Amino acid sequence: MKNRPFLLLLSSLSLLFIYSCKKEFSFENGQKSHGRLAADISGNCAPINAAGNFILGHTLNDSNFLEVSVDVTNPGSYSIHSDTVNGYYFKTSGNFADTGRITVKLPGTGTPVSRGVDHFTMSYDSSICSATVSVLNNVPLPAGYSLSGAPNTCMSFSLRGPFIPNIPLDTSKGVEIQVDVTTPGTYSITTNTVNGYSFSGSGLFTSTGIQTVRLAATGMPIAAGSNSFTVTAGVSSCSFTVGVVVPVAVINTDYFPLTANSFWTYNHNFFVNDSVKRIVDGSATRNTMSYVSMSEKVPTDPVHPLYFRKTGIEYYEFCRADKYTGSLQYGDPIEVDILFLKDVLSTGEEWASQEFTGKASFGQVLSITYHFTCVDANAVVSVNGKVFVNVYKIRMMPAIKSEFAGYGLTGEIYDFYYAKGVGLIYTKKVVGEFLQNEEHLLNWRVN
Repeated sequence: MKNRPFLLLLSSLSLLFIYSCKKEFSFENGQKSHGRLAADISGNCAPINAAGNFILGHTLNDSNFLEVSVDVTNPGSYSIHSDTVNGYYFKTSGNFADTGRITVKLPGTGTPVSRGVDHFTMSYDSSICSATVSVLNNVPLPAGYSLSGAPNTCMSFSLRGPFIPNIPLDTSKGVEIQVDVTTPGTYSITTNTVNGYSFSGSGLFTSTGIQTVRLAATGMPIAAGSNSFTVTAGVSSCSFTVGVVVPVAVINTDYFPLTANSFWTYNHNFFVNDSVKRIVDGSATRNTMSYVSMSEKVPTDPVHPLYFRKTGIEYYEFCRADKYTGSLQYGDPIEVDILFLKDVLSTGEEWASQEFTGKASFGQVLSITYHFTCVDANAVVSVNGKVFVNVYKIRMMPAIKSEFAGYGLTGEIYDFYYAKGVGLIYTKKVVGEFLQNEEHLLNWRVN
């Protein structure tokens, strides 16, 4: 049986945390994030961008900073810092709202006291990586370089989108291009403005050879279509194309539609690439409550019934209390309602399920609750080539307690993305640092 958001038979996790967990779990804000700094096999921070000119005897300002990449496994507060080298250092703090690879900007503080190449140790959580910064005697001269692929298509360019009409571009959008540096120094690379937006980037090349430069997007695409941009750097130029895509049109206003005969099909990326299909096929009564019934079908597996109801703006699933954890299984099944979604949410909003208590299959009395967080209440998400707007990104984490200890997280993290008018478009389950399940919406019909 495969692991999926509404049909989970999970391999048992160790129950040792129930006995050894010393920190009581709280649903309040203030949870520390976890993850690691992205680095190559040599321990070098990857990728890293040292922005601004670092000049002997010149106090660092807002233009002097490092950008490092962090692979976040648990959201929460963070602090990233370097040691102090040659009279200056880098440091920042904040809050990660989501998991995945995130680029973080670390402002520099202090004044370089000698010229040369400085080697910094960057620290986050329990990880470290190394970064280098070059301190110059004077303001550097412009670099000598050319755009790879000039004068034709930019070589190995990589877009970071999606690009959607009438939605302003933020710092996550841009393009990466390759350049061939012959002389270290400053650079400034820009594109023309097409369809209301453009790309640009500047900084310092400290070495020669083929290098990748990220150009940030600014502005707002006006209309859908294919936009051709010309990148200009001195006398060198190349071009790349951006597709501006119209998001999926919807007529329903629910984030989890339950209309009769609606269906959703997902590609399933667990051990094999197969498909999951769910279809609304009727109604049912459970514990005197009325539910919409849904059938889930996976190749080689029997049809599995699912039960949902909507009350006001709230969505509930009727299921076993232990459905979304592999950390325990109740000896006598406990069937419950779990509030898993709301039609009206704001970024950062949290809620928890009821506390469910019973005797586990091995005899111990245990309680479980599910903690939900809306990490983004207005996301734009691209899934299988389709762009969805008005997407709720919901994170769910189970927590368990015994009669002798407070709540502790199980280490299981579920991400559910719900698009308004469409429903569930993406789901992922991670245990510790390991991906256990991921599904993407293939096609659907909402009546």
